Amino acid sequence: MQNLTNTIKISFITIILIAISSLACGLNKERRAAVKQSTTHTYKIGNTERTYTLIMPDDLPEKPGLVIALHGGGGDGIKMMNYSRLGELALKHRFIGLFPDGVDNHWNDGRAVDGRTADDVAFLSALIEDIKKDHDVDPQKVLITGASNGGFMSAHMVCERSDLFSGAAFVIAGMSIKVKDHCPYPTQIPLMFFKGMADPLVPYEGGTVARNRGEMISTEEELGLWRAKNGCEEQEEEMTTHDRDKNDGIYVEHLTYSKGCEETPIQLYRAPGGGHTWPGVMTQYAPKFFIGEPYDDVDAADEILSYFGFL
Repeated sequence: MQNLTNTIKISFITIILIAISSLACGLNKERRAAVKQSTTHTYKIGNTERTYTLIMPDDLPEKPGLVIALHGGGGDGIKMMNYSRLGELALKHRFIGLFPDGVDNHWNDGRAVDGRTADDVAFLSALIEDIKKDHDVDPQKVLITGASNGGFMSAHMVCERSDLFSGAAFVIAGMSIKVKDHCPYPTQIPLMFFKGMADPLVPYEGGTVARNRGEMISTEEELGLWRAKNGCEEQEEEMTTHDRDKNDGIYVEHLTYSKGCEETPIQLYRAPGGGHTWPGVMTQYAPKFFIGEPYDDVDAADEILSYFGFL
């Protein structure tokens, strides 16, 4: 029985990794340009050598903005650059795009699973500080985002080092119980959340992540924690609905919490019927029973960059 369980577990992980790898295929002209413009680097922290991909537009303004995007489990920086469209958007809108790589294609995001031991908070903190200093980055335009495992890691980073960022956006992710219990959050910043309410891997109501990838709190508890930290009132100020295709059964509700926290509001984009996909990307990168349905009622990359002043 144990062997069968392990086989199922390995098969599930293999399917997801193959699916994520396939996202690098079929690049359009803009994404090919981003890949061509990107450069891969090594970064030594302690006795460990890490890697990252950088997009540096030729015509950067003085005091450029910086977007850090963290890949999902099984991915890497280049795949995240392409899947999220943030590489091509960095070239178009003239900001620096930083796409680090997790150890063995995963981040140690605080869930304490699979024996992950890398100190990714230390790695990302040092790397971001060096990029900011080396390229004279505008401290008011430093954004961190991430998808899935990368979204969990982004939340972990904001808990530990929010002083590095001017804003953060967490996509198809949540907060682990372990991170919730230790979240010092040194500086208040605006926050955005993108959640599929029918996500089979990262449950909106909380619980077990991806069948055996640790435990997370519910979205309501997560929002309540961040509202309290930012001083926001519990009642949302407004809610708007986006529904591009009224026949697909999926739409997006956009809730804004800004009462009492006008300088550091919290925004939630939740999609009834939406699955474990980056909003705006219609790639069905794995079977629906694994990841649910993609949707494009909003485009996460455009919403994030527009709100934080990168467009």
